[in-house]
Amino acid sequence: MKRVIISIVFIFSSVIFPQNKYYTFSELRGIEDYSGNTHLFYRLYYSNINSSIYKTENSIYHLNLESGTDTLFLRDGVYQDEYQSSFSYVSDYKFWNRNPSKYIYCGSWAGGMDITLHAFVKRFDTSYGITFYYTSFSSSLEISRQNDSLVIANIGSACKSTDGGRSWDTLRTSYNFISLDPFNDQILFCSKNEGGLYKSIDQGKSFYLVDTGMFNSQKGKMFFYKDGLHIYYLENGDLFSSNNKGENTTWTQIYKSNNNLYVSLDSTEAGDLYVADSKNIFYSNNYGNSFSLFKKLDHDIVGIYKKPDTDKLYASTKYNLFEISGDTLKILKQLSIDPNIFSYYPLEIGNKWIYKQKVDKHFQGTFVDCTHIISVIGDTIMPNNVAYKIVWDSTQFKYNRYLRIDSTGRIFEYFPYMYPTDKDKEDLFADLSMEIGDFTYTYWNMYAGEMSLLSEDSTITMGMNLPTKFFQYNCNNYASKFQFSEGIGISALYYARDFEIVYDTLKGAVINGIVYGDTTITDIKDKNKISLEFTLYQNYPNPFNPSTIIRYEIPKENNVTIKIFDVLGRELITLFNSEQKAGQHEVNWNAKNF
Repeated sequence: MKRVIISIVFIFSSVIFPQNKYYTFSELRGIEDYSGNTHLFYRLYYSNINSSIYKTENSIYHLNLESGTDTLFLRDGVYQDEYQSSFSYVSDYKFWNRNPSKYIYCGSWAGGMDITLHAFVKRFDTSYGITFYYTSFSSSLEISRQNDSLVIANIGSACKSTDGGRSWDTLRTSYNFISLDPFNDQILFCSKNEGGLYKSIDQGKSFYLVDTGMFNSQKGKMFFYKDGLHIYYLENGDLFSSNNKGENTTWTQIYKSNNNLYVSLDSTEAGDLYVADSKNIFYSNNYGNSFSLFKKLDHDIVGIYKKPDTDKLYASTKYNLFEISGDTLKILKQLSIDPNIFSYYPLEIGNKWIYKQKVDKHFQGTFVDCTHIISVIGDTIMPNNVAYKIVWDSTQFKYNRYLRIDSTGRIFEYFPYMYPTDKDKEDLFADLSMEIGDFTYTYWNMYAGEMSLLSEDSTITMGMNLPTKFFQYNCNNYASKFQFSEGIGISALYYARDFEIVYDTLKGAVINGIVYGDTTITDIKDKNKISLEFTLYQNYPNPFNPSTIIRYEIPKENNVTIKIFDVLGRELITLFNSEQKAGQHEVNWNAKNF
């Protein structure tokens, strides 16, 4: 088995982030300078949205791996309140002669009294740049490798500069520029709004159609191998390949995903191609004809960069910037997670949730009302040597659950009765760090399936208007919708499975000693109250499982004996005979050991 080494490297940084702001990585690019040193360019995203202010940041930062310096490169963001608004978006940037200090970039802006969106192009050595005063946006640009005074960009339409971006002429008004061939600046590719990929071999004087596929986006990107033959086109989750200079009938789709893809290739290695899809990085050494899994990360990837002629690949997720070399995964930069995310499920001892529950057994169309309670009653160390909170759940069999939240906001559950032979097994229950549209494989009430974050909005919970995350969960025989509300936890739940439909609505809670809503309990025994009777509860799960939990309750300290009998009343085994304190207890019996 291969061993993955994880280490953290602290790099000197001149970028200081305010303590009350929590950022996530949103993009990663890279270049090599003429000395072979790697320069990474990453975006940091931050948003602050409330009733009076809308503010986002998505600025670009420059990390020099040779010197260790980490500095702001280009500002990007939106600000709007009741008095003013401003918008600046950097869509693309390129460098002259692989020099990080000599660059040109393009984008869109609006602000002040003029709220119209304008395109702009700006060089590193000018303070004003070129603004195009018409409703438009700029999405991409390229610098010729044969003549560095030639720059072609998409500024509402294909445009051309022959003086390094200081002045511009419209190339073709009906075409959207995509890419310039790095080995021949007479060849460029464009698209049209109505679709289709077009190629020019005379620097834009004329075009001809080479494919009618998905080539209708102004956000498409192209990648070229040094052989001059193989070209890739990436548009959102669709990756196309041509094996003959992008000519007609040579384009085929080699990869398709519902996620946004990120591509990087090593031009020094024939056929090498890396594709990041969700948490996975796939590798091909045959120009994308087949792929194998290269690396899987903990969170969705937002960008990759392959350092040429080495085994190093750089990848970024929301919170970490990695250097991957063989089996070694090194963290170059790590972001702090907004601690407010943990308030969406306050898993602390003493916290309690009381739900009004409506249950339709066997889909009869008749709902029975009852009360459902969940409470955090203690800490424990499970056989995998990991600490969990003990959570009593009054649903059905009235059993204890074992839950924990890790440092990234993921909630895990340990199932002692499901994995008697796998003591290290735990399953993902929910992920509070997910973004809208994210999917993850998880367990919900012991059913394996796919969970997604549908939306983030506010909802009225116990009379309070609270920010809320709305999740959906699906598997073959189980469907559920549920919501986590800030500062409270699960505020509503719906699920349907083989034999029942259940609606849970939060009617009261005790969170960190504060009482919310109605905590009156009339039709259920509270785990924290001592029963006046000796009670043996239904074992969970049912006896046909190889392992089962037996739970009982005693009103005062006493000697307790638990024995197992068969259906004929014959004694099979005595589990234990010892003194027990008042309260609820449980014992795990594994039938395989009998």
